[in-house]
Amino acid sequence: LPEPSGPFLPRFVAFLATLPALHRNALRSVLQALELGAFARYLKPFSQLDDAQASRYVEYLYELSFPTQAMLSSLLFGLKYIYFEDPDVKTFFGYRPDRVPPLEQPPRYVRELMISTRDWPDGEPLEAQVIVIGTGAGGAVVAKELAQRGHAVLMLESGRYWDRRHFVGNHMKMTRKLYRDSGLTFSVGNTPILIPLGHGVGGTTLVNSGTCYRAPDKVLWDWATRLGLRELTPEKMAPYFDRVESILQVETASMRYIGGTARRIAAGAEKLGYKHGPLRRNAPECDGQALCCYGCPTDAKRSTNVSYIPLALKNNAMVLTEAPVDKILVENGRAVGVEALGVREDGSRYRLQARAEVVVVACGSIYTPDLLQRNGLCNSSGELGRNLTIHPAANAFALFDEDLEENFAIPQGYAIEAFHDEGMLYEGASTPLGVSAATINLIGAEFSAVMANARGLANYGFMISETSRGSVVSGEKRPLIAYSLNRYDLDKLQRGLAILARVYFAGGATRVIPNVRGFELMESEADVRRFEERHFNAWDFQFSAFHPLGTARMGHHPSQSVVQHTHETHDVKNLYIVDGSVIPSPLGVNPQVTIMALATRAAEMIAERLS
Repeated sequence: LPEPSGPFLPRFVAFLATLPALHRNALRSVLQALELGAFARYLKPFSQLDDAQASRYVEYLYELSFPTQAMLSSLLFGLKYIYFEDPDVKTFFGYRPDRVPPLEQPPRYVRELMISTRDWPDGEPLEAQVIVIGTGAGGAVVAKELAQRGHAVLMLESGRYWDRRHFVGNHMKMTRKLYRDSGLTFSVGNTPILIPLGHGVGGTTLVNSGTCYRAPDKVLWDWATRLGLRELTPEKMAPYFDRVESILQVETASMRYIGGTARRIAAGAEKLGYKHGPLRRNAPECDGQALCCYGCPTDAKRSTNVSYIPLALKNNAMVLTEAPVDKILVENGRAVGVEALGVREDGSRYRLQARAEVVVVACGSIYTPDLLQRNGLCNSSGELGRNLTIHPAANAFALFDEDLEENFAIPQGYAIEAFHDEGMLYEGASTPLGVSAATINLIGAEFSAVMANARGLANYGFMISETSRGSVVSGEKRPLIAYSLNRYDLDKLQRGLAILARVYFAGGATRVIPNVRGFELMESEADVRRFEERHFNAWDFQFSAFHPLGTARMGHHPSQSVVQHTHETHDVKNLYIVDGSVIPSPLGVNPQVTIMALATRAAEMIAERLS
């Protein structure tokens, strides 16, 4: 492996300084435990061990138990990431340098109507017909649809406005800018699960992969028959899906840019007889920059910051950024406005009040229940914050004897749909070199051997439509996400990894790295069979999730749901929730198009209320 471009330790310390305080304190505890723990074996602290002793001690701890491996993994994540994001190391593996963004200003209507609270007069009140809290897949769509109907719309966004001028292509810098808590949002339960959330104008659409699926008909029929939501049948929802896909310019990913991993997956799936093909995406004219999740440098991906938000602004809506809402104003059982915290140039805060006829909460499935719980609203049913689903996802790496050129490909452009009816959907999810290195659960010589062949390293994964459920509870500084996987879902995820390993081998892989504790490498079909026979616990796997849903679910009965089919809450008049939290069950597909279609429909009903 090559030498990094400069001193490593100062860069690692600088990286630690960028992390949220909670994570910095956790890593400080890990370092202290590592330093003192070495006394038991060597009678001296870890910092005084020689290289051979230090390596043996780390390997001992890594294999000792799940807690010690988790402790070391949290520390090694940053170390691996910093090294493999080094400019010289990336260049060695064929990755392009950071890009120089364009200098052109956004259109005049964006500059005039996209306003930071830093530029808003202290205490200056605001008034609109509709206040929309959040600018992601739900909020942006409602705002655009209502603004086009002539209603005065104010959007409040807790994050900042970013555009192509800010997208430098550096994954570390962009993660800090575009994600909540530097992308380190986790659930707690029988295993920690990473749930990255976008933060800025565009919400999570700003950093998602651009994959566009409609809610499957069987899911919509389940809502209609089991939950009585007959307003959401496939026939009734079709016009809204059509409208969303037209605005997003959804089309099938170009085979020219699907990348080497997708080509190997396609070869393996074809050999095994599995249905496969390129994904549909909201990225017309995509040229495979591989930066979908770190700020699209060409605006090809039509996240809401380049699609719905500009359309809303063209119709005189306004966006106030860096304005986290902490209070919803209710008078005589009706929502009449909000209070938010503005920020001055010196970083100090001031309070801002905005009043409206209708308030729309669109903060997503984690922060919508957090906001409502802190206000003591909308929980007469006891369902607010409950019923959380996340589409748990697992991935595996594999080595191929070729340069896969993943730096010049759509990160998520190819699918295997053969197991969709079983609740498993495989989608390409290539990651940057540093992220791949940080998440491979190997250390020492094995890790170095794999990463020395990083040009041939593939990453592919899948998600499941789960039966497990979690919850969100408001915390002192951030919401607490609780989620534990049940045995049925764990078995499905284990089966999914075995299928993926077989696809890899059928596609020509020499080794598969399933990222499962105690089963680090597969080299043959016999290894896959042994993996299938092994009993694992939840903490043996490395899971992530990107689709939190359901924490303010829709339904007709006030005792069992938070919002009506109109999206208005059962408890407070003129207060609407329009985001993924209202979706009453897992979709089994990426949810952004469904959230947008429901938001389009919700806007119609809000407009009727305002007329």
